[in-house]
Order: sequence, then structure tokens, then C-alpha cells
Amino acid sequence: MGGAAKPVQTTGIASDQLVNGLQLSLVIVGVAITIPALLVGGEVVAGLGLTRAAIAVTLGSAAVAVIAALTMSLAAKIRRSTYEIIRGPFGAQGCRLVTLVMATSLLGWFGVTAQLFGQALAGAIEQVANVSAPRWAMTLVG
Repeated sequence: MGGAAKPVQTTGIASDQLVNGLQLSLVIVGVAITIPALLVGGEVVAGLGLTRAAIAVTLGSAAVAVIAALTMSLAAKIRRSTYEIIRGPFGAQGCRLVTLVMATSLLGWFGVTAQLFGQALAGAIEQVANVSAPRWAMTLVG
């Protein structure tokens, strides 16, 4: 009755070897982002060759960096969300359209990531278990 809370029992792991949930989540999210990016990079190199792929990635990354820097600078100065920033130049209806395009592109990227995962999973299953798994089903699982 009342009294101090019971200490949480661990499985014999020293407390300095434990990590909190946030750290673990960051690792999992990092893997989820990195693996598809690695697969996309491999596909780009396979399609363009190493030199042309390096040029394409460098130019694409530079363009995104410039746009991101300008957007972040503007957002920091006026302290507004993306939706509020877009509403100014495009108006209420135009803002809805731009937001729809942005959402659609994010869903499209999610689909590309899921497809790459499904392709990798199907290939891994085929190599490990010698079973041909349908890529569409592995994409759905992903």
C-alpha cells in the first residue's frame, strides 16, 4: 500500500548499455530512409553509368539545396508554415492546388520507396529460400 514504486527489472543488461526509445526510433527511421536511397542510387548508376550518375546526383542535390535554403530562410524570417507561405503568392485556391501537388508527390515517393523495398525483399526471399515471391505482394507488405 502506497510506498515506493518497484524498480524496473532488466534482463541483466547494465544501465549504461541501454538506449532510450527515441534513440532506437532514430536508428530505425535512418535505416528506412537510407536503404531506399541506396537502392535508388544503385538504379541511377546502373542506368547512367558512374560518371553521368555522379553528375546528375550532384546537380540535382545542388538544385534541391538551393531551393531548400531559400525556403528555410524565408520561413525563418516570416515565421510561417509552408501552407501560409504558399497562400500569399498563389491565393487560397492556388494554395490548395500547390498543396495537392506536394501531397501527391510525397505519396508518389512513398510508392517508389515501397516498390524498391518489395523488389529487394522478393530478391532476398528468392536467394535465401529459393522461392519466387511476387514483387507486388512484397511491395504491399512493405
